[in-house]
Amino acid sequence: TEECDDGNTSNDDACLNNCIQASCGDGYIRQGEEECDDGALNSNTQPDACRMDCSLPSCGDGIVDSGEECDDGNQIEGDGCSPNCNNESLPQLYSISSLPGGWTVTPVTYAGKPHAPTLPIVAAANIETRGEAFVFTAQNYHLLDTTNLQWAEHGTVSTKFPGATGTNLTSSYGISWSNEETTSITLLEGEWSRSYSVDNNTLEVTPDPNNPHHIDWSEQGAHPPDPENLKAIWLALENNEGWVTGVPSQICETQETAIGPYAAGLTTGGSLHLYDAGYCWEFYEMMPLGDFPPFGLSGAPPSSNIAAAFYVSPSLYIFTNP
Repeated sequence: TEECDDGNTSNDDACLNNCIQASCGDGYIRQGEEECDDGALNSNTQPDACRMDCSLPSCGDGIVDSGEECDDGNQIEGDGCSPNCNNESLPQLYSISSLPGGWTVTPVTYAGKPHAPTLPIVAAANIETRGEAFVFTAQNYHLLDTTNLQWAEHGTVSTKFPGATGTNLTSSYGISWSNEETTSITLLEGEWSRSYSVDNNTLEVTPDPNNPHHIDWSEQGAHPPDPENLKAIWLALENNEGWVTGVPSQICETQETAIGPYAAGLTTGGSLHLYDAGYCWEFYEMMPLGDFPPFGLSGAPPSSNIAAAFYVSPSLYIFTNP
């Protein structure tokens, strides 16, 4: 009638005092083998409970216990829940293609993603014909595929874009016409810019031999931004949603009545400067960011957190840093 008998009445060894073999779930803590044992109260779903394998609750077991803000079942950095089970503040990618559709937002997680940015994002430039964008940190570039929001490539800025270190990068934009073999990428560094030609097939980058260029927008319209205060800019080759209003014929000598391609630059003060990029090539209007239709919607990215912007038809993409 006995399973064991070790000659003592201890309940913390391999044989209990009723001569039954010790096991996880018997309500007794076996020294050296179990961390806890609450018997029938052991649980793999209840917070703060002894687990079914008689281990103590811990960060990374998938259950939010006392003292934890989150627990996603791992201790990996960069997935929204830190290795010590605190909520991680990650960059966010906002996108919008039409006002009725509103904004969507996706955390920019980098856990297990070798090409994703791990440092603060400072700029982005579209490659329209590829449906991709270069995303820049102070050290690296990262190639984002907008069709599946996957990171396809990364490397150092100075290696990919000769002459640019990324350290002083404030914003960037791309011009990528569908009938052209290359995309023009411009990197802005305060009042200076660097221009590059990117092969749309191979992504080979050729710098403009006259780099860098001094930026002087003083005679480009009535509302040019200070380039040193510019923190995000995008260029859209279409205005199919009609977000941008204006009459080119009232801006410059043209008969056109509707804005076509346009650029929009956001300053650190939250002002949006609109640029006619199809007919007049002038900054013709300035407004608070919230007055631009997409940013007046609920769920729009906060101006203070915006780090970069780019446009790949039919969507406007905005990166924010925590």
